[in-house]
Amino acid sequence: MVRYIAGRLVALVAILFAVTIVTFALAQLSSADPAVQLAGDFPPEEVVQQLRKELGLDKPVPVQYALYVKGLLHGDFGRSYFSKQPISSELPDRIGATFELATAALAFSILIGIPIGIAAAVYRNSPVDHFGRFLALFGTAVPVFFLGLLMVRLFYTELGVLPASGRYSLEIPPPPTVTHSVIVDSVLAGDWRMLRSAMTHLVLPSLTLGLFGAGVIARVMRASMLDILNHDYIVMARVKGLTFRRIVLVHALRNAMLPALTVIGLTYGALLGGAVLTETVFSWPGLGLYGVRALTYLDFPAVMAVVILITFAYVVMNLVVDILYGVLDPRVRAGMNA
Repeated sequence: MVRYIAGRLVALVAILFAVTIVTFALAQLSSADPAVQLAGDFPPEEVVQQLRKELGLDKPVPVQYALYVKGLLHGDFGRSYFSKQPISSELPDRIGATFELATAALAFSILIGIPIGIAAAVYRNSPVDHFGRFLALFGTAVPVFFLGLLMVRLFYTELGVLPASGRYSLEIPPPPTVTHSVIVDSVLAGDWRMLRSAMTHLVLPSLTLGLFGAGVIARVMRASMLDILNHDYIVMARVKGLTFRRIVLVHALRNAMLPALTVIGLTYGALLGGAVLTETVFSWPGLGLYGVRALTYLDFPAVMAVVILITFAYVVMNLVVDILYGVLDPRVRAGMNA
């Protein structure tokens, strides 16, 4: 398995390298001059030329790319055209916000999708199955932005029980930054008032985002469980007199989880990449909202940083899923060790 993981890590580096080439090439094709954008409105020509020299824009394109990759290896994504600040200093809080949102959304997806998928398969063609399929179709078919607006109207405007935007109440001073996750930092600081505020602000956006993932997971889980329940070893377990609950939760669920695990991993990778619409509706200051702003202002260094981070999240989650495959299925583990 060690050799397999090493091979996947090499592939991860190769994919990231390819992404840097593509994003850098697209930025070069833009008509926007980074030096002019950084210099501000109506800059003197000597200021523009000085900036071009500082940024290395006066060098050949291959040399510029080499300098860009060198900066990436040192954690330097360049300077934002919009804020004029180093992108590396802007990303940690954004990544922390998206990590919180994606993790909570995935938790909702799993807690809702897997039980519904199992119940729909066990009670096939029953009212439980019909309800599960309806909920799965609803979660995947309804646009996220529309569902988010419905959530805001119901829980904020009508009921007034949950906040509609932001990461936490601005009336509460934020905890000392350690992990860039407000929830984790609140726990570390023992700031339970901030923790409560952050958790309540997280409910609506994560539930909105999680319902989409729950629909996908429920559909995959139902199909997988239906297939597993028809296998010979399940029939043999019934003949041996094992309880139906043990057959479903112990023997069938372990193998049925493999296809669902792929969906869960890919869903989490997508969520970590930034749920643009959800973050926009709820004004959640994550990576998706940061990418939208960067595109709006043609802030190509920021856009390139977001794309690289999204790619990294996808590839890492695929690697984690493959490793978990080996843990759950001995046949996959034997293939990894071959």
